[in-house]
Amino acid sequence: MTTPPEEGEFQCNEFHYDKTHISLKEPLKCLCTRGPSTEHKGKDVWTYECTAISGSWISVEYDQQEAWDVFNEEFIFMWEEYACESDDKLAPDAIKLKQLLLNLIDMVIVEEEEQDVDFD
Repeated sequence: MTTPPEEGEFQCNEFHYDKTHISLKEPLKCLCTRGPSTEHKGKDVWTYECTAISGSWISVEYDQQEAWDVFNEEFIFMWEEYACESDDKLAPDAIKLKQLLLNLIDMVIVEEEEQDVDFD
């Protein structure tokens, strides 16, 4: 879990979720806002969004840390579902997204799970 950026514009150059860590070649311009949402019955929500990628992705949650975690999770999801998929299984727009992600991403690290070993 990483500390979420405060309200306002920020640049994001890495994403972390679960055991996956992605570093970008160049930071993406992103935005964090907090305020009432008509979709959430006027309650204050935290919103993280990045419009630098076509179609963008957005995270809206009541809790700031949860919104940040979902924002990171969505980027990792795009990596797993598009950048790691073969072109023949993707629609033309998805192939464009895949190429964009491949051009943005510098390094991906997936930590292996530790396994308990019983020597008895």
